Amino acid sequence: EGYFKKVLDLTEGSQFENASDRREVALYQLGVMAVSDRRYEEAIGYFKSALRIRKDASDTYYFLALALDGIGESEEAIKQLEIALAFDPNFGQAHYYLGQLHTRAGDDIKASYHFGRAAAADPDAPEPREALARFGTAAALITEARSLEKSDPGKALERATIAFNVEPDNLEAALLKAKLQEATGDRKGALESYRAAAALDKESTEIKA
Repeated sequence: EGYFKKVLDLTEGSQFENASDRREVALYQLGVMAVSDRRYEEAIGYFKSALRIRKDASDTYYFLALALDGIGESEEAIKQLEIALAFDPNFGQAHYYLGQLHTRAGDDIKASYHFGRAAAADPDAPEPREALARFGTAAALITEARSLEKSDPGKALERATIAFNVEPDNLEAALLKAKLQEATGDRKGALESYRAAAALDKESTEIKA
């Protein structure tokens, strides 16, 4: 930590202060150390300074989210993770953490989506699979969605969407989700879901129609 701070001292005030790769690395590493010591406010300062030098560093946005969540700023943490994923859509850790934050906020659809993306990005990591398992199997979710199809289409769509997030290669889940989106007036979402279903079954005349 002392050596990284020395790097900051040596690069401070120079005309290249906001373009120094060494300074950016030092700020990032100091932020990571501060997070590990739960000095979250200090970490936030380091990460924001690092991002002024390099704006596309997905790891920095991820750790900034950790620090923000550490001081109770979970909504801002979600925003930082979304920026991280804009730069690196296959960042498994960011997807997993975003899933955790959405779980905490009670949004099962977004949580299951990001846990699913995390599982696809890091197939050997057990945590995303365990998180997905808590939603139940796709088959059970589809059964539940069908039972609610007439009485509560909105809830049925929620269950079908989670089923598809849990098992993205499940044709029945993709097709049911599309039909429910169409029935509830979400034609744009339905089109996207029909396309996902078409990718799973290229010969289906029903999906093409």
